[in-house]
Amino acid sequence: MYISQLTAFKNDAAENHLCVQVNLKFFNSGRAIRSVFSRLPALLADMQKRYGDRFQAVREYYEYRRDSVGVVDLEQIVPVFGNVQSRE
Repeated sequence: MYISQLTAFKNDAAENHLCVQVNLKFFNSGRAIRSVFSRLPALLADMQKRYGDRFQAVREYYEYRRDSVGVVDLEQIVPVFGNVQSRE
């Protein structure tokens, strides 16, 4: 039941919250995959092993996995996150 409650947060209303918007902005960005994994060489190597050079930008991988990704507003689950200021 807890999993289904979390899944319920993945809806249009959740996309209006700032933290969700910030994450969706990142997922749809043109930031290079290599840049994201620059400090995590083992993860970059694993991704390259799995996909080669198929994905150059974050948005390309997100588009490929969009149906498997659920972006939730943690403020709804952990209210203290509502007090965290955005870095934007």
